[in-house]
Amino acid sequence: MLEQYRSRILVVDDDPVNVRLVEAQLVNEYDIVTAFSGEEALKVLAQEKPDLIILDVMMPGINGYETCRHIKSSKETCFIVIIVTALSSRDDRLEGIRAGADDFLAKPIDRVELITRVRNLLKSKKLHDKLIAESERAKKYLEVAGSMIVALDVHGTVVLANAKCCEVLGYAGSELIGSNWFSKIILPEHRQDMLCYFNRILEDGPESVEYSESYILTRSGSKKLISWQNSCMKDSSGKITTVLGSGSDITEQRNTGQKIKESEEKFRALFENSVDSVMILNSDGIILEANHAACKMLGYSREEILLMSGSDLITPELRDKCMENAARLMEKGQDMFETIYVRKDSSRVPVEINVKLIDYNKETAILSNGRDITERKLAERNLKKSEEKFRLLAENANDVIWTMDKHCRFLYISPSVMKLRGYTPEEARNQVFGEAFTPDSIMKIESAVNSFFADMQPGEMQNHSEVLEIGQFHRNGHVVWTEAVARAVFSNDGEFQFFLGVTRDISERKKAEEAIHKYTRDLSKANEALKSLDRMKDEFISNLSHELKTPLISIKGYSELVHDEVLGPLIKNRRMPCT
Repeated sequence: MLEQYRSRILVVDDDPVNVRLVEAQLVNEYDIVTAFSGEEALKVLAQEKPDLIILDVMMPGINGYETCRHIKSSKETCFIVIIVTALSSRDDRLEGIRAGADDFLAKPIDRVELITRVRNLLKSKKLHDKLIAESERAKKYLEVAGSMIVALDVHGTVVLANAKCCEVLGYAGSELIGSNWFSKIILPEHRQDMLCYFNRILEDGPESVEYSESYILTRSGSKKLISWQNSCMKDSSGKITTVLGSGSDITEQRNTGQKIKESEEKFRALFENSVDSVMILNSDGIILEANHAACKMLGYSREEILLMSGSDLITPELRDKCMENAARLMEKGQDMFETIYVRKDSSRVPVEINVKLIDYNKETAILSNGRDITERKLAERNLKKSEEKFRLLAENANDVIWTMDKHCRFLYISPSVMKLRGYTPEEARNQVFGEAFTPDSIMKIESAVNSFFADMQPGEMQNHSEVLEIGQFHRNGHVVWTEAVARAVFSNDGEFQFFLGVTRDISERKKAEEAIHKYTRDLSKANEALKSLDRMKDEFISNLSHELKTPLISIKGYSELVHDEVLGPLIKNRRMPCT
């Protein structure tokens, strides 16, 4: 059995005899705490929380009045104080009232008067504390209430508005309190009707207009439809003093009423005409609804399916797994998984199930959408075979096939890298660029990647490829010259996935190119030598021609002079043609 609470009283007096006397008179009903000065009393109050203080006035140091002021100055220590004094003048009592005393006792203290005053004050304190607690509780209820709560006086002035009301209207409480509700909040076109409702409530009581709806205007200028439940508060004479309204924002509810109906009709049309199997099950897994596609897929009539549960449709070896899926659905609210249905003819069909918790006829139900994935499973098997063939091809190709992400990290390197560079695929993947490529090659790669992303435009880089000659380090230290052809791979949404590339050893080609360059240089040198000999020939012929022509020209000149008899007549039989 719980021990009954005993009120605690602090007795403060500098005379120990007086303290013991008061303690002896009260100790049977109350717990007594004592102090012998004002300073000591304040220290005790820092630790104790008494229900009442009996305080002597005439004390050294801080007297009773000053101690009372200290006590009453803080909400934490604002206790009931009875001042005990031998002084009984009017000014003494006024001084006590100004200090905040709740009552007075004159010395010598009468035992009956002391007990009566203490009982009455403590009784009043309990009622006051209860009233404060009820008031605080009511305020908390108002603040956490999910509905708007507003109180109007008989003139339509707002005297109370809870947090929800302020939230819906967009006003602070201080902006609403004291304003006229009808002028500030009600739309002009509805104001007169709402005033009529309000006046009828004042005249005939809340029963006359227990429920009403009105459009209100928020601070932002938007309109909201509010449903109101009305009640009244009356004074002691039974006259209505306050109209209390509890409101709910039904704007969306009213606006979406028709939409919900249309949505239900659309859902029913989609439900019946969906190409996928759609069923609704209750929380126990019993099938409540099944569309035509479900009946067709499983080979049952609608009547037959509605007599079954969801687990009846699952192949036996997967039913435990489906129970796990059901538990996950209840935890997350939706789920997706694959399972196998058993048709009426005992054949099996793989399905992808998408399940979601819904509200159906005001109860929690499961919406199950099942899709036949037979063709997809077949495609997946074919794809897997194709991938195995591709991997077999990649792993046995002479060229190195690789993939790289946008951060230039290799994701895959085919085993042929061992032949090319002497490293295993795993070793090659873990190498940084400085360990794998020559400095010039690193610059080429980074420049190509940066240019690709700088110029990348959706849809324009799908078929773009890049060809680079790259020097790669072999395990034994020499450089292997390779040609890398790379292109970007994108998802169906156009997002970059990775670079796919093929690297080929071109060491022999580089050697051939070097041999061709050397042969070309040798030919160029030989050609220059031939050109030099040709120039020498031309000079020789020119010199020879000059040496021969010079005397011949002189001979020809003299011959012409003799023939023309410039130098004198010739003997006839010596004349010959000069040609």
